[in-house]
Amino acid sequence: MQKQKIEPLYLTVHSDYQSVFCGIFRGSTCLAHVQEPKLTASKNLMLLVASLLERQQINWSDISFIGVNQGPSPFTTLRVVITTANGLLFAQRIPLVGVDGLRAFLTEFPTSSETSTIALLNAFNNDVYFALQKPDGTTEIGCEFYGTFLNRVAQEHQATHVRFIGNGAAL
Repeated sequence: MQKQKIEPLYLTVHSDYQSVFCGIFRGSTCLAHVQEPKLTASKNLMLLVASLLERQQINWSDISFIGVNQGPSPFTTLRVVITTANGLLFAQRIPLVGVDGLRAFLTEFPTSSETSTIALLNAFNNDVYFALQKPDGTTEIGCEFYGTFLNRVAQEHQATHVRFIGNGAAL
């Protein structure tokens, strides 16, 4: 008898600078997703999740875990997302898996042996959240005034190509 690969069914909740997103996944396949403007997410997020599950005919007992972006993200929106996910964890007794948004972002853009990749997100007030992945695979994560950060990058990476990704790259 051949073994069957069983992929988990899970819910994800994350936000960007304009919206909150919820998705139902089986393994790496997105079955369905919804989006809510961040200004109305605190009021509508639970209804949105319930509607998403209902449309896919999925019960809470079918969900293996909830994946949630733990930042960085706009502060109030991030609080709404994490609080909602914690509420679901408590009410449904479903494991919660936190995802570092900067590290996840870097996985979309693998670093080569000759290029450093910097995920840069606008932290407002001239600050940036950053994840700097060097060609050797080491990663530095932090938040800094963008001018100071860029000067440091220019000094430390003179012999390396640097690729910037994210909405903070415009700064």
